[in-house]
Amino acid sequence: MDTSVIQRGFTLIELMIVIAIVGILAALALPAYQDYTVRARMGEVLAYAAEGKASIAEYASAHAGVPTSSQAAGIDTNGNGSYVSGAQVTANGAYQLTLTADADLANASGGMLEIIPTRNANGTVSWVCGGGATTIPSRLLPSTCRG
Repeated sequence: MDTSVIQRGFTLIELMIVIAIVGILAALALPAYQDYTVRARMGEVLAYAAEGKASIAEYASAHAGVPTSSQAAGIDTNGNGSYVSGAQVTANGAYQLTLTADADLANASGGMLEIIPTRNANGTVSWVCGGGATTIPSRLLPSTCRG
C-alpha cells in the first residue's frame, strides 16, 4: 500500500506571507510613484516656460542684458498652461512661474518655480532652474532643476 500524500497548491501560511510581501512592496512604491507623476507634470511646466525663456534670451541678445519686466521681455503673464496660473519677469530678470492650485500637483500645488537667466560673455544665456524664490520641494522638481 502506498501511503504517500500528494500535496496540491499552497498552504494558508504561504499565501499569507506572499500577501504580506506584496503589501510591503506596494507601501514603499506608492509614494515614489506619486512623486514621479508630479515630476512628470512639472515637465509640462518647463515646456510652458520654453516660450518665455526664448523671449528672454532674444531680449538679452538684442539688448546686452536680461529684461527687468514681463512687458520688456514680451512674455504672456496670464499663465495659459495646464499647470501654470501666471508668469512674470522680476526686476532682477528672474522668470517666475506660479503653478495652479491643482490636486494633481500634490505639494507643488500653488507653488512658484523660479528660473534665473545669466547672460554669458559670448552673448548666450544660461539658465538656473529652481532659484531662490522657488517654493516647490526639490524632490518634486524635474532632474534639470535639482542641480
